[in-house]
Amino acid sequence: MRGAIKMRFVSIAAIFIFMCPVLSCTERKEISRVEWSTMGTIAAVQTKGKANTFVRDSAKEACDKVVKLFNRHDNSSEIRQKEKLSDSELRLLGGCWQAAFEFKDATKGAFNPRWRGSDTLDFGGIAKGYAVDLAYEEVKGKIEDEVLIDIGGNLRAVKGDWKVVIAGSNKCILLKESFACATSAEYFRGKHIYDGRTGKVVENNVESVTVVAPLAMHADALSTAFFVLGPNDALVSELCNKYKAEVYWMMKK
Repeated sequence: MRGAIKMRFVSIAAIFIFMCPVLSCTERKEISRVEWSTMGTIAAVQTKGKANTFVRDSAKEACDKVVKLFNRHDNSSEIRQKEKLSDSELRLLGGCWQAAFEFKDATKGAFNPRWRGSDTLDFGGIAKGYAVDLAYEEVKGKIEDEVLIDIGGNLRAVKGDWKVVIAGSNKCILLKESFACATSAEYFRGKHIYDGRTGKVVENNVESVTVVAPLAMHADALSTAFFVLGPNDALVSELCNKYKAEVYWMMKK
């Protein structure tokens, strides 16, 4: 587990707002970036070379699918239709459903899709990462360009290694090909992260936590859970080992 490192990600093409802005360090190749709005945030595909419309279209389709599944503000979405099913019944649906309740158990409730109440569901802490993984699976092995998918600050390197800069320092994280990272923070949205065990907003000295993991939905869920748990909770190291993750902290002064 890494120490208390001040971190912010800034985009090489533009800064956008989602828990934490994102950026690749300067590369020798020109980087193309295409953006669109989705899931209440900004998504983008970055390519070392010309813009890749195939990856962009695949990522858009993944986002549209996840919105239909997990938009809790839409009464016709699948998550609203199934929210009164038991946890065990929802696990049987597989995919993101199974992962969300796996993390509920693994984090001892710090990550909890039912933090709003026992008859509600909220996949806000894992859905964007899941969309990144869906897009990744659709395009991997089908492209020649080095490409990075970014949905609201949830990143996955589809091809090639990508450097992610820590603003205000000379340190970069090397995001290896196929790996993902996600950040939970209070930079721009204020206090909006809730403790799944109590349903109350988190009150601690964590300013941001960034997680690198093999899957984007794992990085997404773990960054939320770690923000709740804080760096001194023994579960953090246990979960990093279990999910082959690395964690980087920024603490309040």
